[in-house]
Amino acid sequence: MKKMVSLYCLLISFSGFSQNEKNSSIDFFNTFQMTLGFSNLAPNNSMMGDAHKVAFPSLQGRLAIISYQRFTVGAHLGFQRMMVKNNNYFGYFEKTTVLTPGLYASFYQPINEQSILEPYISYDKSQYTSNGFGKELNSESNGLGLGVDYLHKIGTNAYFTFGMKYSIHKMQTDTAPNWEKYMNNYQFLTAKIGITFSKNR
Repeated sequence: MKKMVSLYCLLISFSGFSQNEKNSSIDFFNTFQMTLGFSNLAPNNSMMGDAHKVAFPSLQGRLAIISYQRFTVGAHLGFQRMMVKNNNYFGYFEKTTVLTPGLYASFYQPINEQSILEPYISYDKSQYTSNGFGKELNSESNGLGLGVDYLHKIGTNAYFTFGMKYSIHKMQTDTAPNWEKYMNNYQFLTAKIGITFSKNR
């Protein structure tokens, strides 16, 4: 797996340097993305993963703050809802909503005149609210996201977008040492489709 990741990064770097840059200036707020998808896919062995069904809807918004050549740094905001499938793992709640603001950094690589690949890394600060049976539970986590988007041009500045993201979260839960790994290490996959508006690509 590490060899595959290293080869992928090497190919992107080589192809990036082998092509002429379309834009060498600094741009601000030049890209906006809205997507809809599924989350909590293929979760690891964890309290959150075992207790919840696949999250739908998973809504994501992303705004580029500053861009230079093919590099972008921006902010994102996500919202998702998961139904509780096993009360033995999580307690007597019906659903959990998740609000996730954060930051991301990306590098886009044209494949051809119509298509672009955009790998990115993100910092995610998730806030969880679980409700049901007259009760409410609030919790938080810090997360690292590794993702890649495929963009296909459908208009002058518009792109159809399909993306995948793998998230690694650390829940902020106090528990006994023998339960700490199961309670606090939460990993999952997110799949999304949507539209991206971008200038100078």
